[in-house]
Amino acid sequence: MRPVGILGAVILVAGIIGMLLAASMDTSVAVRDVNLPSAVRAYVPSDMRVNNLGLMQEKQNYLIGAGVVAIIGAILLAADWVRSQSAPVTDWPKAAKDDSPTESYDA
Repeated sequence: MRPVGILGAVILVAGIIGMLLAASMDTSVAVRDVNLPSAVRAYVPSDMRVNNLGLMQEKQNYLIGAGVVAIIGAILLAADWVRSQSAPVTDWPKAAKDDSPTESYDA
C-alpha cells in the first residue's frame, strides 16, 4: 500500500469516528421550573428536557463534515487500489526500438 492509500485509510477511519461521535451528541437541554404558576408546576416534571434547535443544527453540521471527510478518504483509498491493479508502466520507446527488425531489407 502506497502512502496515498495509507492516508486515505486514516482519513476514512477519522471520518467514520467523527460520524459516530456526532451521532451520539445530546441535543436536549434541561429545563428548570422557573416562574411557572403553581397550577402548571404540578404537571411539569422537575427533570424535564427539551430539544435545542442550535444543538440539532450543530449535530447536523458535524455529521455532514465527517461524512465529507469519510468520502474523501474512500476516494483516496479507491484511487490507490485502482492504481495498484493497473498494468505496470513500461518504457515503451525503448521497447519499440528493441522490436525493430535486425535484418535490412535491401533490394
